[in-house]
Amino acid sequence: MPGYVATENTLGIKVVSVFPGNLAKGLSSHQGIIMVMDTDNGTPTALIDAAAITAIRTGAATAAATDALAREDSHSLGLYGYGEQAYQHVLAISAVRPLSRIVVYGRNRDRTKQFVSDCEKLVDGTLVIAPDIRSPAECDIVCTLTAAKQPFFDASWVRPGQHVNLVGSATPDANEAGPEIVRSGRFFVDFVESARNLAGEFVKAKKAGIAENEDILGSIGDVLIGKVNGRRTPEDTTIFKSLGMSAEDLVAAKYAVEEAQRLGIGQVIDFSLEESGVVGARRNE
Repeated sequence: MPGYVATENTLGIKVVSVFPGNLAKGLSSHQGIIMVMDTDNGTPTALIDAAAITAIRTGAATAAATDALAREDSHSLGLYGYGEQAYQHVLAISAVRPLSRIVVYGRNRDRTKQFVSDCEKLVDGTLVIAPDIRSPAECDIVCTLTAAKQPFFDASWVRPGQHVNLVGSATPDANEAGPEIVRSGRFFVDFVESARNLAGEFVKAKKAGIAENEDILGSIGDVLIGKVNGRRTPEDTTIFKSLGMSAEDLVAAKYAVEEAQRLGIGQVIDFSLEESGVVGARRNE
């Protein structure tokens, strides 16, 4: 995933593989690197772990959407999933809303218990294991963070005033919620063009004749700059579909590089021709 962010003067590319079964091996599902390059000459300036950046920036993007769309008095969070994304979302959303209760649903009860135990050490809210699959959907804010290919979240569970983040699926053939979810509330995405082609919930809704392009009301960026109205009333239901953007990776990577430079950490490699020996070799020819 290559990209350039003009406002940050940042150029780079992320190369990543996705292995959902890695959680059982104690590994991130996303494996790869982000390479940042100098915008003047293309020289590589940093190589960064893509797993860490992807996990953190995804949670941060959802938190930004939640901050823009969720009711100010939202205090409960419902999570579907117990992987790395769930962990990052607990931290990120706790930063934008004062959560007093977090309800977690996972297929493996032992892993769910471990996740709850780990998160209890980091946040103030009370964490509980959901007694059934519908319980997290009763919270003010809901996040689906699974690798599900088929929908498990029923659109009929959505209620007035709620905010829902659909995060786990990122391909047109996978969707965590049924296609009816698109018209269950005010539907926003991170990037409109990619969502029309890649967001499984929307793609399947359009194919079934349930939704049209106009049902995507805009991007979170549109909401943040005031181009599109987000939540209009306390009774509005808002929905955010996350796919991820290369710009998010690059902005996060730039921040990581700047912090590494400030703290004096990381391994520095000189890519100049003199250091590589290329210039000397040519002189000796």
